[in-house]
Amino acid sequence: MKSKVTSLLIAIMAGMLFGCSPAPTQTLEPETTAEYQIQVQDVLVEPGIRVVLMGTTTLPEGNCVYTQLVQEDTALKWWPVGKCFPVTPPEWAFAIPLGVEGAPDDLDRDADYCIRVWWPGAPTVTLAEYHFTLAESSMP
Repeated sequence: MKSKVTSLLIAIMAGMLFGCSPAPTQTLEPETTAEYQIQVQDVLVEPGIRVVLMGTTTLPEGNCVYTQLVQEDTALKWWPVGKCFPVTPPEWAFAIPLGVEGAPDDLDRDADYCIRVWWPGAPTVTLAEYHFTLAESSMP
């Protein structure tokens, strides 16, 4: 009798442990994402006004992209990382204002920057990076 109770308790405990483990998940990207591309062609900085990003894409109409600005290998906290900017193929452009919502009035003239742009539907396939310094990107 004691062995039956012990076996029953072991079976119940094993079932509880197995039932609590998370189900395995898979992240699948559609096969069509290989044809989707994003390119950053230029970044213009207008001190005290805005940062303008321009590029091209093969994404279908109605999609948007996320961005991140990195200064000297550190992501800038004031940059609107969570905002998805609409893009219209083949060429796109949008601006991030300076001097508002925690953004500085200007970028550091002596720093190296990298802008990252990606489509949330396939971020690993569509990631584009563009490196620049303020001296080479500022408007006259």
